[in-house]
Amino acid sequence: MACGVPVIATDIADNALILDDASGGSVVPLDDDEAMCARVSHLLGDEEALRESSLRARTTATERFSLTQWASSIGNLYEATHGGAVARTASPAIRATSS
Repeated sequence: MACGVPVIATDIADNALILDDASGGSVVPLDDDEAMCARVSHLLGDEEALRESSLRARTTATERFSLTQWASSIGNLYEATHGGAVARTASPAIRATSS
């Protein structure tokens, strides 16, 4: 996706969450060779659809999965986890002053 290649994947794990309508990619049912073939054939047979999917794939990769986005998500997770740990372990007086 980062190279502008639309991804067509089977519907396992979190593929459907990543490859939504806005991503330029798509998900087909597991073991459905006909659906996979139809999706690939559609993109290869329609230049405009391929160009649009390629652009959306690149945009999705850079906006959702950039290093900056990843670092921000991890930082937010650490802050939420740390904040929750402090709130659970601090005495009531400390909690009142840190709020």
